[in-house]
Parts: sequence; structure tokens; C-alpha cells
Amino acid sequence: MPSQIAPHIESNDDGTLTLEYTPRESGTHDINMTYDEVTIEGYPLKVHVDATDKQHLISAYGNGLVKGSKGQTLRFYVACGQSADDVEVTIKGPKGMINLDKHVDNHGQIVCSYVAVSSGEYHINIVKCGQHIHGSPFLAKISGDGRKKSVITLPSFSDYTLGGPDINLANLSGQIKTPDGEVVPVMLKRMPNRKLGISSFQPKRKGVYTVEVMQEGDNVMGSPFQIHVGDLELCSPTKVKVSGATSQAEAGVWNEINLNLCDAGFGALSISVEGSHGFDLESKTCGLGENIIIMYRPHEPGIYVMYIKFGPDHVTGSPFMLSVTGEPSGKQREVASIDLPEMQPPKTGTNASLLINLPGINPLDLSAILSTPSGTMDECEVRDREGSQFEVRLTPFEAGINVISLKQKGVHMSGSPFQYTVADKILGGAHKIEFFGQGADYGIIEAKNYFNIFVHECGPGQLSVGIDGPSKAKIELTDTKTGFVTVMYELQEPGEYSLGVMFNGEHVIKSPKRIKAPKACPGAKLVTVHSLKETGLETDRPCIFSVNNNGQNGSFDGHVIAPNGAKQELILQEIDHEVTSCQFLPRDNGVYRVHVTFNEVHIPGSPFAILIGKLGADPALVRASGDGLIKGKVGSTSKFVVNTESAGLGLLATKIDGPSKVAITCNEAEDGYEFQYTPTAPGDYMINLNFCYVDVPGCPFKAVVTGYTLLYASEQIETSSLSVETCERKPKIKYFTGNASKVVLHGNGLNPKCIANRTMNFNVDIKEAGHGLLTVAMVSQNGNPVKELSYKKFKPNVYIVTYIADEKGEHYLTVQWGDRDVPGSPFVIMVN
Repeated sequence: MPSQIAPHIESNDDGTLTLEYTPRESGTHDINMTYDEVTIEGYPLKVHVDATDKQHLISAYGNGLVKGSKGQTLRFYVACGQSADDVEVTIKGPKGMINLDKHVDNHGQIVCSYVAVSSGEYHINIVKCGQHIHGSPFLAKISGDGRKKSVITLPSFSDYTLGGPDINLANLSGQIKTPDGEVVPVMLKRMPNRKLGISSFQPKRKGVYTVEVMQEGDNVMGSPFQIHVGDLELCSPTKVKVSGATSQAEAGVWNEINLNLCDAGFGALSISVEGSHGFDLESKTCGLGENIIIMYRPHEPGIYVMYIKFGPDHVTGSPFMLSVTGEPSGKQREVASIDLPEMQPPKTGTNASLLINLPGINPLDLSAILSTPSGTMDECEVRDREGSQFEVRLTPFEAGINVISLKQKGVHMSGSPFQYTVADKILGGAHKIEFFGQGADYGIIEAKNYFNIFVHECGPGQLSVGIDGPSKAKIELTDTKTGFVTVMYELQEPGEYSLGVMFNGEHVIKSPKRIKAPKACPGAKLVTVHSLKETGLETDRPCIFSVNNNGQNGSFDGHVIAPNGAKQELILQEIDHEVTSCQFLPRDNGVYRVHVTFNEVHIPGSPFAILIGKLGADPALVRASGDGLIKGKVGSTSKFVVNTESAGLGLLATKIDGPSKVAITCNEAEDGYEFQYTPTAPGDYMINLNFCYVDVPGCPFKAVVTGYTLLYASEQIETSSLSVETCERKPKIKYFTGNASKVVLHGNGLNPKCIANRTMNFNVDIKEAGHGLLTVAMVSQNGNPVKELSYKKFKPNVYIVTYIADEKGEHYLTVQWGDRDVPGSPFVIMVN
């Protein structure tokens, strides 16, 4: 993407303006115009700048010259100056010449449209007066049917450490000044070494970049920071070295692409694949971190298009036409649907219940708590029902957004806490659906697998569950009419399956996901666990326990999911013929989920929830509010407040996914923290709030942003994040200022002369002064306090002040109501 240019604007004195600019590089430029900070309708305009000489003032641009999908209408533009005569456009695809529709628009451009009838490479010839224009013939790479997209993003290569002491990001804001003098907000980040840093640093020009970081209006230590950018630091996609399987790949197996970034500078790396089926994408870092191996596994054979970007631009050769060969997977798909009526939220004071299916859970380990909007917490009744079902009974007494916490052994279960609306309007949407349970994590062959879908907040619509895999699944959906849908499915063949949950044709959060269904192993049920301590453990100290196979043949395997979602292997060591030791090293406080399998089948109780440190905070007590969670406008600051006053101390993380990156700032507010972000492109922004690594109630929130694009809208979802350590909140102090001008003073103690060591008095009448704090002080001319000074209430609205001055000379008597002097104060009194 070209860098920003400052245009020269002149008034023509007739109500019009002339805008002049000199482009410094080729590419598509967006011209945006605002009036009173509001984008004018019809903007931004797109202008294509080509690196041609004066003899070839004709160029072409548009996605249709580069990429597309089979069956899709593709479009590109030919900017031909004053005349479109003698411009010939032809397209040749894998099966011959393609029909083309073209016309001249109001700007004198030729608009060309075509439909790719098959996947493959399309050669687009644009000829003027018998000669190819610059870049012709163009090569468009067309993927197969469908628009499935698989994406992996590695943003860490755009992170830059500024330095300074360990610092909390609350109350911090930052901006960066480019070598051209442009000042833009910058995304602050606390680096892994706990130093201050910035993210999304993708410099396009050499020179000095100045980063100014402010805290409550003052520069932090070390600010402003200077970043010197030379050839080695420039974001240079053309310097990314790509090797490996970029043209040929095999379905069903892992293929590798090697990326060398050592000369590419700073930039975020993203890889996406489009085509008729999905891809599994993973990455790993080699060497000093500048060599990346991208591993991908196509689900099915076909023609796909792979995009590799470094920063906002493609690397050399991208997009890549990827021909995937091999045998079809033979996956079978089954979908079950159910129509959900409009949920009627319970009324205050009425009994309500929830039915949840939780196989393998001890009823004594399960608890539920209802948190009200005012912050009170009520224990719910949990009853064990037939067929691994549990009933949660509750009686809400407050209207609005309540929260239900579902806990096992005092720890939030997956998906908990749940937003639960009482006697109020339900907003609805696919993003308000949660699904959880054993069947959503893994499957068991030839057995009934269950998981739950929380639908209380989604509104009316069609709920669908689909499973793809080696065998056709039997799926049953049961609406419990309590805000949960129970899903039961059966699988016949082992292997890897894809589980998808959709609402009104839209995937819900965390869908689709892969689940493994290994071969049946009856011996896994006989494995026992010993010395597993689930609480009272500390960070940086090994957590050790053992498992006994009790004479069963097989092997153990396992991994650990840390509170932040990171996966680490479980260290296994055989210490006896039947006993295996398991251990891992926790680095952070929080809940770790330990998965242990025997012959790939989960043992009883797996995954185990292990609490490291003390559970001193509860995400269920966090509340979020504000217009910024619902709506926004391009170029305008959106705000929302997260109330953590009753939740305790912990890490508060904010993540915003949308069409553009946003600079997030956080400031302390009266009851918590105020977050601000400014979107630069319209669309839906999903806002997720996480406290102590648990999603807060109601997340994610969907903010609909309107307006016109200011910079550019990304082709993929952009993620912005900010994390702050919450601090202990000081108790609220209510200030009463009153009206000091209405206070009336009278009495002998206010006379300009008095006698030393004699008791003097005067009255303070506050009848008309409102509420305030009375402050009385008296000192000698040497600054010494008087011998005695006191006041007490004499009547409901009258105080009597008494003092004894023992030092001769001038004394100064100050009387304040609230934070202001009353009439006449300070008084000068001569003591003889």
C-alpha cells in the first residue's frame, strides 16, 4: 500500500478547490476528503498510479487482474486518459478465450468484468495501438468453487521494544511521528520481557521515527523514544525469501513452506488460502526467529490460491496458484437443524431453571452462582437428573443483565460465566452463542457424545450443527426450553472430525473446530491417577503426579493448556512397570487444563483443572458498558467502560477484531477502566474482554461501525489488543462543596483585637450554605498554631468555634466551607 501524501489545496474563490499532489510510488492511492472531520459522501476515491513514462500514460488496476474464485464476477479498470479508443482487452483461461463485458464510466475509465468458468491461471492482455500497456499481460490466479478461507497471522515481527522500566499500560497513550512529519496513534504493548513496546510497526520510509508515550498528560520515562530506520529495518516484502511447496501440494498430509525474514525488516506476516475446501495451518520458528516454517494440510484436492503478505503488501510471487493432488478424503457430512423460538426472558421474582448435560461430572463438585446487576451473589440450587443431566434452579430478583457462573470444584467451566438477561430485551446474534462440553472437545467411537449450546441470548432463528469426518455422524438436537440446547452425536469410525455450529447461516464463536475421535480403548477407563494436587500450587515449581495403567497395554500422552491459551507438552517418564510420572512447570497464575490420554483416549477425569496460585479474582463480577460496544463511526473515537471494582485484581485484556487495526488506549475510570479506539474502516468489530484469562460476561460484543474508509479496509480480519494489570481500587470519597458565600459568621471572637490567653468564641451559621466540610485554622504571624482551637455543633445549622491565643501579635484565622473561604476569611486578629 502506498504511503500517505500531504496534498496542496488552493481555493479558486468561486466555491471550488484545487487539490494537487505528487505521488512518490506506484499503486492504488485512496483520496479521502472530509468536512468538519466527517467524510464527504462518495469518498474515498481510488486513483491508480503507475510507474510509466510519458509515452505510455495508460494503466490498469483491480482485483480481477490478480485473483478470484471460480464462478465469481471479477472486475478491473483500465485508466486510459482522455481516450478509450484503440484499447483492446482479451482474456485467455485454461479452457480458451473468455467473454468480457466492458464499458466506459463517468471518469473515462474502461470497466471490465468477466466470470472465471474454471480454476487456474488467466492471462489478461491489454493493448493500446497494437502495444501492450505496462504490466500486460497480467496473470490472474483463480481458485476453485466456494470461498472458504484459512488464515494464520504472525504479528510479532512488527513488534518493537522501546525499553524503559516495567510499566502498566493503563492511562498510557502513544503516537508516532514519521520522517515525513505525519503524526498517527500507535498501538502500545507490553513485551514478553515486560518492557514497553509498540505493535504493528511497519515502516515504509527510512529516517527517524519518534514515539511519544504519555501517562496522564506527562511523558513516561525515556519518552520520546527514537527509532532509526535504515535499509535493514524497512518493511520490505520483496526481501522475504520464499521456498517450499508454493505450487504443488498433497491433500491430507502436511506440506511446508520456508520463509526467511532476516532482510525484510519489521512487518506482520500473514498467510491465507482460498478455495473450495479448508486448510489446516500451523507455524513454527527456527534459528534466531527469522526463519519461519509454515505447515499446511489441505483437506481435499483442487486448485487453491495462497496469499503471503509481509506488512500490507504481497511477497514476491504472491498470490501463488496451488495445485493440490491426492485422493479425496472421503469425508462424509451430516447436518442437523432446529428452529429456536424467541426466548422470553424470565420475570423478576419467578422461578427459572437450566438443563445442562455434563457426563462424568460428580454432582458434589458442581456449583452455580447468580450475580445480579447490583453486584449481589446468590447460590443456585443444583440437582442431579437422569442421564448425566443437571438442573440449575434460580430465582432472579433484579431486571437487566444477570450472570450465571457454572463451576466445577470452584473453577469456572468452559464457557462460564454466562450472560443471563432478566425482564429485559435480548439483543441477539450468533456471537451470543456458546457451546461447551466433552463432545465439543473430543469424540468417543460407538458411544453417545454430548455437548451443550447456550442459546438464551441469541434470539429467534435456525440453529445448525454439522459434523464432517471419516463416517457419517448421527446428530440429535434437543431444545430444553431453558436457554440450552443439548447436542448428542454418534461416530462409527475413528479419525479427525470437523464440528461446526451455525446460527442463521453464520458460524458462532469458536466454530468450526477440529475434534479427534480415536479408536476405542476400554483399558483407558481403568487408568487411575495418584498424587494429583488441584489447588495450593505455586508458579515456577513443578506440578507432579502419576498415572497407573493397572496392567493395561498401551502408552500415555498428554499436554497442558495454560491460562493464556498456550499449549505445552506434558513431560512423561515411566518410573515403574505400570506407573508413569507426569509433570509440567507453570509460569503464570490461573487455571491449567491438563489433558492425559491412554492409547489416544482420554482417561477418567481428563482434562483436569489445576489452579496455580490463589483465586483472588472473579471474572463473573466484571461488567462492560458504553456505546463503543455497540456502534461507532469511522474516524471518531469510540468508548466503553469495564467495571472491575468488585472483581478483584488480575490481567484485563481487550481484543478487537475488525476490518482495520485500531489503536486502543486505556485510562482509569471511577469504577474501573475506560477504553477508547478509533476505527478507520466501516464494518463489524468484535470486541472481546478477558479478565484473568476468562471471558467476561456478554463477550464478545459486536460494534457496527458506519462511515467511509479513511485509510484502507483489510482483505482479512485485523486484530488489535491491549492488556493492563488492574490495581486495587481506593474507596470512594464523596465530596460536598456547598456554597461558602452563604455562610454567616458573627461573635466577639472575630473582633480585630483580643487579649492573650482568654477564651474567645464566634458562631458559624450554615443554614443557606448547603452541604460541605467546615475547616477552621488559626496561626500566629510566626506560623505557630494557637494554644486551643475547636468547634462543635450548637444548633442544627450553627457551629460554635472556640479558641485561645497565647502568643502576642497578629494572628490569621481561616474559615472554609467545602474548599472555599467564607466571606471575610482569612481574618487578621491582633492579640495583645
